[in-house]
Order: sequence, then C-alpha cells, then structure tokens
Amino acid sequence: MVVVLCLFSQLKRVIIYFMVVIIRSFYILFLLIFSISAQATTKQDYGIHGATLKYHKVSNKPYSYNVKGKTYAVKSIDKSKHYKAIGIASYYHQKFHGRRTANGEYFNNNSYTAAHNTLPINTYVLVTNLRNNRKVIVRINDRGPFSKGRIIDLSRLAAQKIGILNSGVAKVKLEALYVHKNGKVTGIGVKSLSKLAKTKDIKEKLSYEDKDLATNDKTKIDSQIEKKATSFFQLRVVGFSSQKSAEKTLYQLSNKYNGHIVKSGNKYDIYFGNLDTKGKIGQLKEKIKKLTRSPQFIVYEYNN
Repeated sequence: MVVVLCLFSQLKRVIIYFMVVIIRSFYILFLLIFSISAQATTKQDYGIHGATLKYHKVSNKPYSYNVKGKTYAVKSIDKSKHYKAIGIASYYHQKFHGRRTANGEYFNNNSYTAAHNTLPINTYVLVTNLRNNRKVIVRINDRGPFSKGRIIDLSRLAAQKIGILNSGVAKVKLEALYVHKNGKVTGIGVKSLSKLAKTKDIKEKLSYEDKDLATNDKTKIDSQIEKKATSFFQLRVVGFSSQKSAEKTLYQLSNKYNGHIVKSGNKYDIYFGNLDTKGKIGQLKEKIKKLTRSPQFIVYEYNN
C-alpha cells in the first residue's frame, strides 16, 4: 500500500510538471503568433518592422533604482517624450527567452521589445541603425542594459530587422513615442514616423500636440514605492581565462539566473542580477563556487 501511494505521488508530480511545461509553451506560442500579427500591421502602416502602436498604461511618476552601485532615474513622461539619443545597441541572448522582464511579462525573443534604463515601461521607441538606416519600433518592457556604453538591449527579432545580429552591437538613434487612449501617437519620434506613414489616415494619428500627454495617461503608483528606490543584489564572477569557460559556467546556471558576460582586458567576467534577497545571492554564490572550484574566480557582492 505504501509503495502504491509513493508511486501515485511521484506520478502526480510528473503530471503537474508536464502540465506547467505545456501551458508555458502555449503561452510562448501565443506571443509568437501575436508578434507576427503586430509585424504585419506596422509594416503595412509605416513600411518598417516593429511593435504595433497601441495604448499601454505608462506611469508619469519618476522613480529611481540601483544596479551595480549606480542609480538610474526613470524619467516622467513629461521629460521622456522629448527623449532622443545616439548610442550603442546590443541584443538579448537566446537564453533569456521565456524569462520574466521588469514589468512581469515573459520575455519573447520573437517580439518587438527592448530594455532601457530610464524610459518608462511601455514607452515605444523608434530605433534607427545609423550604419544602414534600417528602422524598427520596439516597446520598452525591461530594464538594462547595464554594460558601460550601451543604451538599449533589443530582442533578437528587432536586432535582426535592423541588421546587427552579426556584429552584436551597432550605433543607433533612439526616438521616443507614446500612444494615447484615443489612438493618437506623440513624442519626438513622430516627426520621423510621419515621413514613413503610408496613408493619410495613418499620418493623421501622429500628433505634434503633446500638451495633454501627461494629464490624460497617468497611472497610479503606490506612494511607498515612489519614495523608496528599488534595491538589488548583484554578483560578479571575475577572471575567466577564456570566453568559452565563462559561457560554460553561465550556461550551467542559465535556467534559474540571468547573467551576461563582459570582457575585461584579456579576461572574462560574468555579471548576475537582479537578485532581490540575500538568500538568493547566497544560493547563487554557493552554486558558482561548486562549478568553478578554483581560487582564481573571485565572487564580489553588491548591496545597493
């Protein structure tokens, strides 16, 4: 009888596991189908690939957070609607596909999304590759990149459309866009987008009048969150002699932890984050020690 109960319990756990896997797979498939539909709409309206410009709630309340000892101040809509910048773009590694982003969505490398340090979540950005003038529209749903000198991390699909997969990085121009509840599109990127509009009706949705943007599209934020910066713990593993060895370690941990490799001189470092509790950072630290088993790998902790 005891044996039967044990077997039943194990079978139950296996069934639950496969149900979770199936549900998650269907969700990712749904995102893929949705992204293909979005691509068709944007291509039809503006002749470029990208996210469909539709209304998403955007906070007009500025706040700050800390990563790697640096404080990032997220802009209000009043300021970010004028955001225009030139810098280096990179793109997400495939291992992040299906993981949670900063706003709680599941990251989909086949959708038109991106990470930015200071633009409000759900801001749209017109991204132009300055080498070939190819453009794509992305929606900000994550934070990053935290590598020095980079201003945006694109999904793999977005990076592919503007031709930066082979090089890994590219010099780009970013222009902010916002969509109102009435469908109007405002922001500094409207001027560039209006030149791409395929019909008069599409062009009429683009508005240079943004005086009502901040008042019409406000969202509520918990007052305690506004007053306190979000803190994260970070881990950095330094001194890998080759990129291959760093990638091997990162791959062994990639199922549970987000990380990226940065070249430092002739060595390679791995940055892990954002870890929100000391318990998580302790668990990761122990796993890293078991994997590396060498005194040359030094683990640093950041408590921001």
